Amino acid sequence: MPGAIKGLTMQVCDSTVLRCVIGLLFAVMWVDYVSAEQAKFMVDEYALFAAPTAPADGVELIPEWEPVRALVVALPLEGVFAREGMGGFMIELICRAAAYTDVVVMHDEEERQTVARVVGAIRERDESLLGRVHFVPARVGTVWLRDHGPVFARDPGGGLVLLDSVYRDARFEARVQQDREVLGVEAPTYRKMAKDLADRRKDDTTPVYLAQYLRQADVQRLVRLVRPPAQVWGGDVTTDGQGNLFISTDTLTMHGGRQAELEAILRDYYGAKTVTYLEPLPGPTVKHLDMSFKVVDENTFFLASYGAAFEGAGEYARYLNEEIGRVLERNEARLGARFPDRRIVRVPMPAVVFATREDVTREYRDLWYTQKLLAETPSLREHLARAGSPNERAAIERRITERAVEQYSLEFDAEPGSEAEASLVDRLIRENSSTTLEEAIRNYAPRRVVFKTFLNSVYLSGERGQVVLVPGYSPDRRNTAEAVAELRGRVKAAYEGALPGVEVVFVNCDTIIEMSGALHCVTVTVPRLATDREE
Repeated sequence: MPGAIKGLTMQVCDSTVLRCVIGLLFAVMWVDYVSAEQAKFMVDEYALFAAPTAPADGVELIPEWEPVRALVVALPLEGVFAREGMGGFMIELICRAAAYTDVVVMHDEEERQTVARVVGAIRERDESLLGRVHFVPARVGTVWLRDHGPVFARDPGGGLVLLDSVYRDARFEARVQQDREVLGVEAPTYRKMAKDLADRRKDDTTPVYLAQYLRQADVQRLVRLVRPPAQVWGGDVTTDGQGNLFISTDTLTMHGGRQAELEAILRDYYGAKTVTYLEPLPGPTVKHLDMSFKVVDENTFFLASYGAAFEGAGEYARYLNEEIGRVLERNEARLGARFPDRRIVRVPMPAVVFATREDVTREYRDLWYTQKLLAETPSLREHLARAGSPNERAAIERRITERAVEQYSLEFDAEPGSEAEASLVDRLIRENSSTTLEEAIRNYAPRRVVFKTFLNSVYLSGERGQVVLVPGYSPDRRNTAEAVAELRGRVKAAYEGALPGVEVVFVNCDTIIEMSGALHCVTVTVPRLATDREE
């Protein structure tokens, strides 16, 4: 009997060893296979941060008027403080928002040391706000978080879904490549565009860091990151909370005009039941709906209304002024036909600021002065060539222009805005080109058109009250102090009428509106879900 047991034991051991050996060999073969497959698809930035994922079933976009847990801003700190006025604007926005809800500041992980500058500015203003401001290291290239940040949705289980679309524009990337081939890698224009492209690639990773922060901070119980295979930027998509999405025709153009394919993605990933396409503002400005259109609640649309008064240079500026009115009228008609039961409120906007005849003359004069100074001063050319970043180069160019104007305006006895100055500039243009000042003005396609808007606002229904932060502006040559005050009153009444009990706070946006953006463009709001309210 003992011998039989021993024999049986030996067989079992032999069998076990054999299975272990076979298992080990299989494991080695499997590792080799997996390694070979992975080698075919190298892990890179795209695969990690931007590759599309499967959609989440049954999601619905969360409208912006629902309660919030936090306001999020992106702060490329050195870039912000290098631009005059931007640092003060961002501090003002953070402090205003922190009075009502928590604020999450996503800063570039390579610029951590400058967080102290922001902390110091907040403490100087109101130290009690610091406990509500949270700093999150990420990869941040620009302040335009609304576009490269996520759009928020809820899933049937009550979890939070961050929809992170692709932050690319093939049209822009084609221009970068064209400039590289035509101008070369050392050309200032190419270097700036290449820097902008690199910043976009950094920005495309921001939602990954935000989702991870929300998980770690337990701001939401369930957090999922979903990447639609589409370019649907946050400033250009909005919802009424009932499955109706509003998007601009420019986003459709970015997808090659393939409406059926785009709407299939919007249904699968964004839970869209209907899609309404509206026209963006015409001319040289950002093509996102949040500049001219706002879904205030499930029953109310705000639509911009720009006055017909015109003051600009050239026929293109006159055409553009008239086209603004036509575009907004078509949008109103489209909304009225599609949603006959909704209320459409035309909210008055400040007058559009066009370049004037005097602006064009002064621009050509300053350009000629600057070119003359650079031609006569090799050291300045070398100093400009050594600029390490677009911000540094812009600052150097500004100082050179100021020096050139001061130096050469003494040589030419002509008061700014006078006919003598216009004659001087006309002579300079004729000597250095085949055109004239009058032709330049007549054909001038405005490079500097400023659309000031009150609709690029942020609504915060937080634990400490309700507020709508509305862009505010100082008087300018088109908008007198009396006109600005009168507009503010009408805008305040419009928001209070649509959102009873809300506090309306204007935040000065003089600096950022020059970059074709305002408050909504640089923020996203993290919704407070039902599960959070139960805690």
